[in-house]
Formats: sequence, C-alpha cells, structure tokens
Amino acid sequence: MTLAAAVVLAAGRSERLAGTMPKPFAMLAGTRVLDHSLAALGFAPSVGIVVVVVPEALRDELEGRLLAMPKVAAVVAGGPSRQESLALGLAGLPGVAAGDGVIVVHDAARPLVTPAIFEDVVRAVSGEFDGAIAAVPVDDALKQVGDGGGIVGPRSRAGLWRAQTPQAFRRHCIEASVKQALADGVVCDDCSEMATRAGYRVRVVAGSARNVKITRPGDIELCLALLAGEPVEPEPAG
Repeated sequence: MTLAAAVVLAAGRSERLAGTMPKPFAMLAGTRVLDHSLAALGFAPSVGIVVVVVPEALRDELEGRLLAMPKVAAVVAGGPSRQESLALGLAGLPGVAAGDGVIVVHDAARPLVTPAIFEDVVRAVSGEFDGAIAAVPVDDALKQVGDGGGIVGPRSRAGLWRAQTPQAFRRHCIEASVKQALADGVVCDDCSEMATRAGYRVRVVAGSARNVKITRPGDIELCLALLAGEPVEPEPAG
C-alpha cells in the first residue's frame, strides 16, 4: 500500500493571537504547538512522509531540528497567504509522493489532533470521493446578527458542519484545486472549498470537539485544560 504524504502548514502570521511568537511555535504543555501535530503524524500508520511549511524568516533556524523528527522529509518556506503556502508545500513533496497518492493537509494551529483522525480522513478518500475532511456538526442555535449587535433572525443549523483539519485529497485533486484558485484570484477558507469549487467530490468524517484551533489568546488555556482533563469553558469570540 502506498502511504500518504502530509503537508503541515505552520507559516501563518497569527494576527489574532497576542504576542510576537507565531502560534505554531508557542509553547503548549512544555512542547511547541507545531510539535504536537508532528507527534500525532508520527503515530499515524497511513502517513509516510511529512513536509512542514514555516515562515520564510525562520526556515534556516528550524530546518535542522524539524528534519530530525520522525517522517519529516522537507521544510519549506511559506508564502504570503495560506493558499500560496500550501502550493509551496505541495511543490516541496519528494518525488516518492508523486502520482495519484493521498495528500493530507493539516494546520499546525490544531495541536490536539490525534493519529486516529489522520487515519479516518485518509481512509475516507475512496470510491467516488476525491477528498475527505474532519468536521463536527453544528449543535448550537444559529443567529444572524446585524452591525449593532441585534439579532436579525434565526438560521437553520440542519446539515451544517464546522470544518477542521486534517483534510485529505488525491494528489491530482489538491494540486489542481490550488492551482485553479490561485489562477482565478479566489481566496477559499479551506482546501475542501477549493476542491469542491474545482468540481471534485469531498466527504465529511467525524472530527472531534477537542480538535481545537488556536486562534485567540484564550485558546492556549483551553488546550491546556483539555490536555489536563479539566472542565473548560471556551472564551466567546471577540
């Protein structure tokens, strides 16, 4: 069986997180946020190699240490946007990952991902589906809110899911999808949007409420509480 390759995106500017350290390199329970995801990939049997995309200014400093981690085959500099960083990460995949293999894309800002979630999305890329993403159903009541904070009206949550990473795709699917989005000047929220926009079929598999994305200052504390098994109450969006 051909093993999947993974691209881990760690080149974001962390504009919504306080401090000067990019969030993938902040410390979480004594370990860098990025390293938590790399450790999970290390224990995912279906993934053979990993490419890490980091800020251009930090690449030389980080390359040696990252290449020493299990499965990491390349460290590449990212671009000015997530889509451009993804394109650079795909271009940095070693030739062994060529062909119609599966490529997994994961945001380093989700450090509580598990090997099982990686396995589930890779396994779900099959049959008529060119891609699969981890996601969780929307459980809360949805409201449309106006500029002044007043509720405009309710919105149905039926059939709505919150997308997470990892997301997995056949290689030709993700490469063509990124290329088309960049050529059209379209900014997509995630890889599955690029793929469905390009005409590919993508399915959802169950993610986890614990698979938190570190975006705002309180998210680090939330992840620490989850790691410690403590009761948590997420901060409201600012």
